[in-house]
Amino acid sequence: MDELEFKTQEQVMNDIRSELESAGYNVTDWEPGSRNRTRWEIVSRVARGLWWMLEQVLQLFFISSQKMAGMYLEWRVSERGITRKPGAKSKGLVRLSRSTPSPIFITVPKGTEFITTDRKVKVVTLEEAFIPIGGTFVDVQVEASEVGRIGDLSDGVELKEAGISIAGLETITVFGGLSGGVDRETDEELRARYLEEIRNPDRGGAPSDYEKWAKQVNGVHLARCLPLARGPGTVDVLIAMETGLPTQELINEVAAYIQERRPVGADVRIISPSPVVINVAGTIYLAEGFDFAAVHAATAEAIRDYIQTLGIGGTIRPTHIGKVILSVEGVRDYELSEPAENHYLASDEMATVGTITFVQGSEN
Repeated sequence: MDELEFKTQEQVMNDIRSELESAGYNVTDWEPGSRNRTRWEIVSRVARGLWWMLEQVLQLFFISSQKMAGMYLEWRVSERGITRKPGAKSKGLVRLSRSTPSPIFITVPKGTEFITTDRKVKVVTLEEAFIPIGGTFVDVQVEASEVGRIGDLSDGVELKEAGISIAGLETITVFGGLSGGVDRETDEELRARYLEEIRNPDRGGAPSDYEKWAKQVNGVHLARCLPLARGPGTVDVLIAMETGLPTQELINEVAAYIQERRPVGADVRIISPSPVVINVAGTIYLAEGFDFAAVHAATAEAIRDYIQTLGIGGTIRPTHIGKVILSVEGVRDYELSEPAENHYLASDEMATVGTITFVQGSEN
């Protein structure tokens, strides 16, 4: 079917006049404001509105249409019992400290807010914390204020108070890193999951069923089923988050979810892939006018993103890493010393990012 043409009111009016003249009517009273034209303008507005509504209905009927988005997409997929994954907030510890023993009893109320120095990420304390007289620090559980991976912070990231100042605190830093942030499922991800559901209906416990069930849990990005992994009647399901290896909390959640859906008698185990640390090292040759520290940081981030997309199993190829390096603005050329050769992962292994170290190459 050809794409519908959405006509303007003037086009509709011209069509009406053409039809009238084709039917033998001598249309002479067609000037703006005339009685005849006014009547047909009313008719054309109604016709145009109905045409627009018809186009919307057709666009919203097909799941592949880009207009099938937002709440309309959520309504459609709900017919299959599918809901959009809401994402999750990053969690971890923040260390509140001072350089000398505290002369006062410092109280940090639950709900206290801190923010990164670039003001992009705000965290809130999940419990009340204290630094006693003579104490120098306290570690407190915090949660990012927004859903998504943006809340994942590295160990040592500096924070500052976002609200009321607490007397006695000198430094506020992330302790051990904040992790577990999951982005809210996008329209395209939700659409793909719906299509996977209708194209691959349940088959009584086939490997694809376990993978599909696992990916229905919020936070699961990848899943791989290993049937008969521990003998007859056993099933191992490997899962991973978008940022890498799953948390124990997510493993437990997936196990409970699949337990309700597995065939009777199936011995199912949800496990994390075996991590394989990939270190990257080499030399970067800069294009003219670029700062090495900035380019190094951008290159490291690009390599991390690439390694995280490899998933479970697969191959680590130095040539692919090289393409990633060359895609970074400011890189003129490179030499890669590590990894030096292809690294083939087993079916239960997953690449994780180790050290990423580059030196600046000579201009000569």
